[in-house]
Amino acid sequence: SAAAAKVLALQPALDERLALGRALAGLGQLAVRTLPGAGATDAERDAWLAEARAVAAARTQPVVADRLTVLRALAGQVLAGRFDDAPLRWVPPHAKVEDLGAGRVRVTWDFSDPAQAQDWQPVPTRAEDERRGAPVHALSGADGLAVRDGGLELAGTGTWSSSLAFAAPLSIEYEAKVGQPIVVKGLGEGPESGPMQFGLRLCADATGSYLFCFGFGTLYARDVLRVLEQQKESPYSTFYIGAPYHLRLEHDGQRLRALVEGTEAAAIPVLDRTHGRLELWCRSEATVRLDRLVVEATIDRAGLAPQRDAWVAGQLAALGLADADVPAAGGAR
Repeated sequence: SAAAAKVLALQPALDERLALGRALAGLGQLAVRTLPGAGATDAERDAWLAEARAVAAARTQPVVADRLTVLRALAGQVLAGRFDDAPLRWVPPHAKVEDLGAGRVRVTWDFSDPAQAQDWQPVPTRAEDERRGAPVHALSGADGLAVRDGGLELAGTGTWSSSLAFAAPLSIEYEAKVGQPIVVKGLGEGPESGPMQFGLRLCADATGSYLFCFGFGTLYARDVLRVLEQQKESPYSTFYIGAPYHLRLEHDGQRLRALVEGTEAAAIPVLDRTHGRLELWCRSEATVRLDRLVVEATIDRAGLAPQRDAWVAGQLAALGLADADVPAAGGAR
C-alpha cells in the first residue's frame, strides 16, 4: 500500500538516526568514564576498551569520525598503562622469568631451548668496536650466535642485543670460556692465533653510552654525551684456553664490580649509567661459549619502549583504531 511504501521510504533515515543515537550514547558513556591509568584493574581497562571498540565501529558517523584521532590517543594511553604494569606478560622472552617481588625479576637463560637465541637480535656494530680491528670470521664452526648443547656459542664478529632492558640495582652471572683457536703462520718468528675477544654490555643506550665487561672481568664505562670514560683492567686479561670461568657483575647504582671465580677483578664508578639494554659482543676466530646467564634486576620499562609501541599498535588495530583507520586532519567529509 501507499502507506507502507512511505514507511519503507523512511526506514533508511530512521536507521541513520538510530545509528547516530547509538554513537552519541557511546561517546557519552566514554566521556563519563574515568580513563583507567596506571594501576587500573584488567576489568576497568577491558570495560573502557570495549566502549572504545563499539564507538570506533560507528566510524561512518561524522560525529565519531571527527573524534577518532582523540579516541585512538586515549586508547593508546590505556593500552600503554596495561603494558607498563606487566611488560613481560605481553612480550614474554624465551628465557625463564621469576617474579622476585617489589618490581624485581630473575631472568635465566639456561640455553636448554634453542629458541632462547631469539631473545638476542643482531644490532649494528658500534664505532668503537670497529676501531678494535677489521671484522674476523670463525676459523672453526659458523659465525654468529646460536644455542648448542646447553650453551650459547658466539664466533666471528657481531653484537647482539637482548629483547629486555634492565635497571640497577642488578646482578649478572654467567660462565664463559674460549675454545681452542686455529693457529696460523704469522709474519714474525712463530705461529700466531687470531683475536679471541668478547664481552657483555649493560645499561646500553642508543647514544653509544654503556657499561662493558670485556673478556674476563675488565670493566669499562662510557658516557658519550658528557665525554666521560672509566676503565679498570682485570688480572684475568690472560686466561686458559678451554677453561670455564665464573663471572658475576654487581651494579648497585653507583659502582660496577666484576668478580671472577668469586674474587673481585675490577670495580669502577658507573657514570650515572643505571638502566638500558643488555648486549653481547664478539670478535673472535675461536668459539666463545656462555653457560647459564642469570640477571636479577628491575625491568627498565623505558628501555622496552619499542616493544611497547609495537604491542600497543597491534592492540589498536584489533580495536579498529589503527593509523589507517583514523582519517587525516580535517575530519570526515
